[in-house]
Amino acid sequence: MNDISPPEITGFIFPLTGSDANEVAIRAARRYTGKHKILTRYKSYHGASTGSLTATGDFRRQFAETGVSGFVKFFDLQAFQF
Repeated sequence: MNDISPPEITGFIFPLTGSDANEVAIRAARRYTGKHKILTRYKSYHGASTGSLTATGDFRRQFAETGVSGFVKFFDLQAFQF
């Protein structure tokens, strides 16, 4: 695998579920870019684990995510096109 991957990559994670995959993607993006903000769409669902629920764009979940920061919700413009 070292022949085709960049030299900075020293390991791989094989998540079992989509929720785990989203959590790993969030952590990897933050570590790689050094930035904390993650953009997520309103009315989106990213999984049922703790990390993925924070990315979920359902406004009814805000009461459960009071201490979590770094997720910026945006509207999907395609939803408003007729």
